[in-house]
Amino acid sequence: MAQINIIVAYSRDYIIGNQGKMPWHIPSDLGYFKKTTMGSPVIMGHTTWNSLKGPLPGRLNIVLSRNASLNLQGAETVTSLKAAIELAQQQEPAQDIFIMGGAQV
Repeated sequence: MAQINIIVAYSRDYIIGNQGKMPWHIPSDLGYFKKTTMGSPVIMGHTTWNSLKGPLPGRLNIVLSRNASLNLQGAETVTSLKAAIELAQQQEPAQDIFIMGGAQV
């Protein structure tokens, strides 16, 4: 069974984002995130998805949204964290699952 992980970077004030953007740019942090999550499902909120330039390559992108009819190119959309985890657990072979934010997730 896949392990469920939360992966997050935050400031001393526990800020993980600011107006849909990360409040810093540290290449080593981004490299660690990519290396750690590559090949695994990533679960994120719609706001986090909108902050990206597109789907994260090499990973199943799962987006939580209150809008059940939302259709995002390059991502699966679900309306609950439970549904997101169930979808991620269907991957073969089993991969660790990463919940990557944002704050509402």
